Amino acid sequence: MATAFLLLQYSAQRPGDVLKMTWPQYSGSAIVLRQEKTGALLDVPANPVLRTHLDGLARSPTSLTIITYCGRPVKIFAVQ
Repeated sequence: MATAFLLLQYSAQRPGDVLKMTWPQYSGSAIVLRQEKTGALLDVPANPVLRTHLDGLARSPTSLTIITYCGRPVKIFAVQ
């Protein structure tokens, strides 16, 4: 949960987009994002707190997504 909250806080992206973020989007110094509204490709600098956290995470061998639960991507559920 801490990873999801830090990504939300420091990337200013929507929760669904954060859950879909992949390791290749993170370069170690920035997160590459495609802005949903304009389609523009952005490099969002990684805050030192976020960078330290992400660099300390073990990457799942079964998933490219950053946010996982038991080694699998977290699914996005619609709230009704």
